[in-house]
Amino acid sequence: MDKRKVGRIRTSMDEALQIVRDEYKLELVVKTIRFSQTGFRVTLEASEVNEDGTNATQKKDWDEAVSLGEVKKEWLGMVLKGGYKVTGYNWNARKNCIILDKEGKTYTTSKQSIERELQFRALGLTKEKVEDIKQDGV
Repeated sequence: MDKRKVGRIRTSMDEALQIVRDEYKLELVVKTIRFSQTGFRVTLEASEVNEDGTNATQKKDWDEAVSLGEVKKEWLGMVLKGGYKVTGYNWNARKNCIILDKEGKTYTTSKQSIERELQFRALGLTKEKVEDIKQDGV
């Protein structure tokens, strides 16, 4: 096995899993593929999909984080600068525990970065305006 072949296998698996996704209303994500010269091992992550199309596991984790005061309820679904949408909370991550989605790819960020962006929005500031203020010495 080589990296290109494993990449083609990942693509084929994604296409084949689409049938299962549609039939059982699941979100199936092929995660890590570890391979050797003679074979490979795949990690597959599955979660039910809610009626509104959101990931049920991420929604449950978010609701739990809200109840414990870790995050604010209104953050879920919020679109941040750059088009990143807040989609969930990762309990296993100590610092970058907020799960973001942009064009089908998953990213993470910290609670502090979301709070900072909300402060900028409240003040009507952009990162460029802040840099200008710093340069002016105000």
